[in-house]
Amino acid sequence: MFSLNAESAVLQVTLAAALGLGGLAIVSSSAKGPLAAAPLRQKQKTSSLPAKTEATPLLDAYGDPLPPSAFLRLGTIRFRPDAQVVAMAWSSDGKSLATGSQVPAIGVKGQIWDAATGRETLAFDNPVGNLGGMALSPDNKLVAFGDAGGALTLFELATGRQVSVGPKLKAKGAKGGGIVGPLHFGPDGNNLYSIDRGNQIVVLDTQTFQVRRTIATGNVTMKAKMKLAFNRDMVWAWPHNTDRIVALVDSGTAIRLIDVLEGKQLHALAHGSQVKALCLSPDGDMLATGGLEDAIHVWEVATGKRVRDLQGHGGGINALSWSPDGKYLASAGADKTMRLWEVGTAAAKKMGSGTVVRSTLRAVPATVPDPIFLAAEVLKIDHPRTIHFLEFSPDSKKLAYCDFASLRICDVATGKDVANYDEHVGAVEYMAALDNGTFLTSAADSVRIWDLKTGKMLNQVLSGHSPLEAAAVSPDGKWLATQGKERMIRLLELPSGKLVNEIEWPKGSVNPAFAFSPDGKRLAGVGSGRTWIFEIPGGEQFYEFKNPKGPMRALAMSPDGKICCTSAASGGVVYVWDVATGKQMGRLTTPPLQKVLPKGLPDSLPKLVFCPDGKLVAAACDDGTGTVCLWDISKGSLVRRMQEQQDGMMVRFRVNDVAVLAFSYDGRTMATAGGAMANPGGFVVNPGADRDVLLWEVATGMKRAVLQGHQSKVTALAFLPDSMTVIAGAADGTALCWDVGGRAAKQELPPALTEAEIETQWKLLHGPDGPQAYSALLALAKSPKEALGKLQKELSPAPVIDPKSIAQWIADLDSPKFAVRENATKELKKASDQAWPALQQVLTKQPTLELRNRALLLLGKQSDLVPVPERLHAIRSLELLERLQSPEARRLLETLAEGAPRAWLTEEVKAILGRTRRG
Repeated sequence: MFSLNAESAVLQVTLAAALGLGGLAIVSSSAKGPLAAAPLRQKQKTSSLPAKTEATPLLDAYGDPLPPSAFLRLGTIRFRPDAQVVAMAWSSDGKSLATGSQVPAIGVKGQIWDAATGRETLAFDNPVGNLGGMALSPDNKLVAFGDAGGALTLFELATGRQVSVGPKLKAKGAKGGGIVGPLHFGPDGNNLYSIDRGNQIVVLDTQTFQVRRTIATGNVTMKAKMKLAFNRDMVWAWPHNTDRIVALVDSGTAIRLIDVLEGKQLHALAHGSQVKALCLSPDGDMLATGGLEDAIHVWEVATGKRVRDLQGHGGGINALSWSPDGKYLASAGADKTMRLWEVGTAAAKKMGSGTVVRSTLRAVPATVPDPIFLAAEVLKIDHPRTIHFLEFSPDSKKLAYCDFASLRICDVATGKDVANYDEHVGAVEYMAALDNGTFLTSAADSVRIWDLKTGKMLNQVLSGHSPLEAAAVSPDGKWLATQGKERMIRLLELPSGKLVNEIEWPKGSVNPAFAFSPDGKRLAGVGSGRTWIFEIPGGEQFYEFKNPKGPMRALAMSPDGKICCTSAASGGVVYVWDVATGKQMGRLTTPPLQKVLPKGLPDSLPKLVFCPDGKLVAAACDDGTGTVCLWDISKGSLVRRMQEQQDGMMVRFRVNDVAVLAFSYDGRTMATAGGAMANPGGFVVNPGADRDVLLWEVATGMKRAVLQGHQSKVTALAFLPDSMTVIAGAADGTALCWDVGGRAAKQELPPALTEAEIETQWKLLHGPDGPQAYSALLALAKSPKEALGKLQKELSPAPVIDPKSIAQWIADLDSPKFAVRENATKELKKASDQAWPALQQVLTKQPTLELRNRALLLLGKQSDLVPVPERLHAIRSLELLERLQSPEARRLLETLAEGAPRAWLTEEVKAILGRTRRG
């Protein structure tokens, strides 16, 4: 495994999000059987970094493989669907659980999970275009996916092979064709039920997929309901043991009971509020429903009468499930609890003996007849997030539940999780590296501290927020600030997690964005009309800035703590503030891009980050282009944009923009992650792009590499202090540690490069191709002795240039002879930083137009933020030298540091020596 310096053995990681520690998951399936079908998960994506030399992939703490170039996973991918779940079903033998996920504008993902271990065994990429429903056959041989556009696709569960594609169904009397509703196999497996655009129940023969018959449903508006349903199965309900009856949600607040065998409506039930969940008892005699109110309504199917209200939840009801043996009813509510109700005779006995947790025999309206249904709450489970799916196993002994992004299975008898993965629940939104390798992460359920050597959690800190929406760690690692939906910042002491203070925002709405000053003594945050700076730990208000244009969306503090940048929620403007005085120093703007974009895209800047040297500030542009802009903070000028290109043109835009970005500690590399790529017409051409981490060269804006292997959207990024490891957190509650320096532990170095190979890689290192240059950098770093020999030949201290020579060259810029002017320009370019002061002095003395133009041109081209080829050559050479990390490499650096004072090369080498001393 990867090894840190002796004093850097522990990495604390704090990820903030809806589900938990940032999620990085592998793309490959872990199925044991053959996966031959084309729609299955594609072969594991690989990083564009050079592959490891190990014959077998590294494994995480749970035994699951890691993608190439990743050396550690924090958390687990077990029971972690790739995207938001909209359908869930058990296999009839109880050994597998199936989920169907839908990502808007991206695609559909079907996944099969081993119920005992949580390991993914099969995966289907885009089996249909828009998931309308999913069902498993009673014989465990088939899984069916229904497209909301009308198509049916079936696969073998044993092999994943696609076996059939059903027809697009033409609804009688309806405009257009196709099913829009969910899917349901009858108990004998001969019939497959769905709903078409004509709001009819369609009965399909599972052998021929011909329509056997249709059943009218009256005025059920299924198409509209499907658009509103989070759970594709919550628009209808079937009994476990029979297909004679079905309950359908109609117009949101009404339910229709349909006799399937007779093809007629039995009853229309007035629910009273929007129906969000419903289920039938196994024999079809009773119906349970839930909605916006906190009571579960129980109905007698034969009479259509409401016979019982079950209370206990503190909010609306999101999901219901009846156990196949008829003994239990499970419910999940907006109060983030799951409750188990024992029903029937057993419940009556318990209520009689007084042993139940809570009696549910409350008073019912006079219109409700004498109770004929008894139930008692026997179990309550709290969950960090709202549960939307419940499903009993076929033997009624287990209960699966899902909150959109993570699955869990509990034992009905004990309430304990069958596969207890004590990991984050929620997406990772924040991460920070501390103490030269200690890493902190925060998530919706908690803050966790991890050991990077083992990937094990060392400590868990509860923030007190539900959910946790934002977090920040002071640079000295002493303080953790957190914020939830309430108007309160909680200040916690690390690593103990002790609550030190609660700071209330003064006024106005508050955005979840704040940052510590470098010394950790102040905390800045943004709101609707103000930006505030508080003293830490007391919470006293230090300064209040009035935002020039409405609410601010992001905030960043400069490394020296003197400048605070905020970005407006619209207009594409970054405001620059003097922290000491509270005065606005200037504003950074984004000139219009030459692009083709859909109408109505926003133009805010949701993310701001300072480069470690404080010279640059970067912003992710929320304009649909996936662009990151870099500004020179001293001049207020836009230096460059980082944007993916195709065929030399910036013609693609992102469905979701760059979501996160981070600078490496040496300031040479930027990591970004964002949305899926599409063309101007809106057609998605790279649906998995939001799971990729892109590495960019800051000096040129060139893309260096792409790290692929996350199973869900990347939501947080952070580098370790050595700049050779980037950690990415994701929406599935995991994080991957990526080796971007080519030196992960247990990786044997390849044979040393030959002299000819060194020369080839050296040319590529300094060539115009970004990915080739980065690959060459890593290849040379793996031949340290040979690379150092080349560097010793190529690098020398910056020579001290005689000021008289500089003065003469400046005078020659105004020579009447063109050749003399050109030669002077060439020499001044070489003089670089040593000529800058004299050139700037010339501009103050009313020079001739020729001299002025050439001086301005030289000062512009010689900027260290826009390197000329000679400077870029040195930048990449020094990056290679810093990566070697040997005593011989350090001696060369010390020699280079003796060059001309104030020369760029000398100052850069001194900065490297400072970083390596701290390391």
